[in-house]
Amino acid sequence: MKRFDELEGINQRLANEIGRAERDKDYQTGIALKREYHMNKIEMLDLLEGTQGQDEGVSLTQAIAEMQAMPFRPKYATGVDVVDNHFEGGFEDSQLIMLGGEKGAGKTAFALQMIYNIANGHPAVFYSYEMPVWKMAQRAVKSHLTSGQTDRIILVGAGRDIDQLEKSIRSHAAMGRKFFGVDSLMKITNKRNAGKRNEQISDITDRLAALAIELGLLIVLIVQVAKADLQSGHMAVKGSGDADYDADIMLFFVKDKAQIDKRDLICEKNRQNGVEFKEAVYVDKESVIMYSMGSARAPVTIHYEDAPEGKKENMGMSNKIEAVLI
Repeated sequence: MKRFDELEGINQRLANEIGRAERDKDYQTGIALKREYHMNKIEMLDLLEGTQGQDEGVSLTQAIAEMQAMPFRPKYATGVDVVDNHFEGGFEDSQLIMLGGEKGAGKTAFALQMIYNIANGHPAVFYSYEMPVWKMAQRAVKSHLTSGQTDRIILVGAGRDIDQLEKSIRSHAAMGRKFFGVDSLMKITNKRNAGKRNEQISDITDRLAALAIELGLLIVLIVQVAKADLQSGHMAVKGSGDADYDADIMLFFVKDKAQIDKRDLICEKNRQNGVEFKEAVYVDKESVIMYSMGSARAPVTIHYEDAPEGKKENMGMSNKIEAVLI
């Protein structure tokens, strides 16, 4: 196991550094090193536990039977009808979705709109590495969210390294949170990977894609597109390495030079149902909400899992929720 061997090598180095710190009576450094050493040990144990039975596999017949017996899986509606229509109601879980485009094209607006929509019935976590949390709160006020929505949205501004991000996502997932937005890929560091930046990015997107599958999550990652790619019309993640391969869905926003509020939304990759498309969408400057022409404030049908018995009233959830986005 590559990751296990990597942690083992790191802990051998840490053991030497711990010994040196103790000899120098540098207790503060020693405590920090020991903490990292034991966190690595816990991760190594988790890796070993996760390998039990991983190579046994199942027959296709059994896989089909298990799939048919699975409980209802929700689709996460974005609130932009042309997108939800193309994805037959919204995005499925267990996917890594990349949102790309030039500065100011609407990537963050679209990601936040998804979160606002999902928060009508599900908790959601947004990692804001581009803007401080108070600015995100200021932006949310313009969208006139309900108290139920704001209660279900968790904003995180710290912990930009991929190790910290992965641990945080795992922690939130353990509390039943399934939707995560990350703004943005370029702000995520990878201190354990000493390779070039494109190699670090490949490792970051590979780990996020693996997390989405392992824990049944929907992770929306905001990415950048190089100016040269925008000019040529070739849509790819800036400094991507293999990032494009890790994405299940890739959506790109391109500004319309003739109309300031118009964007071309281009779906370059779609593993969910294979449909690729190009649609015109618009940004409302007052609410910072994205919409398609002719249906800016139309009700959106959102399908959610049934809440545990006796909890629906408190959670504000039902099997089908009608939400009017403003």
